[in-house]
Amino acid sequence: MPKFKLGCYMVAVDKFTKWIEVKPITKILSDRAVEFISEILHRFGFPNTIITDLGSNFTSQKFWDYCEDSSNMYQSRIQEPMVK
Repeated sequence: MPKFKLGCYMVAVDKFTKWIEVKPITKILSDRAVEFISEILHRFGFPNTIITDLGSNFTSQKFWDYCEDSSNMYQSRIQEPMVK
């Protein structure tokens, strides 16, 4: 198991596979939260649910706007199956 230095980390865990994403951060800012979630979305797609600790970086308007815009973008790519 790797040793971590004391500091701040962004952590995401996939509920189904238990996959863990960790990113060290120097400051707790909404920009870092948006960047972290953006990296995950680009690699794995939009999750069904995002659960946070409601820290200020996750409750900022910038973070909510990003999630809403991303959600709309991903929903617009999903099409209904064609029924004959």
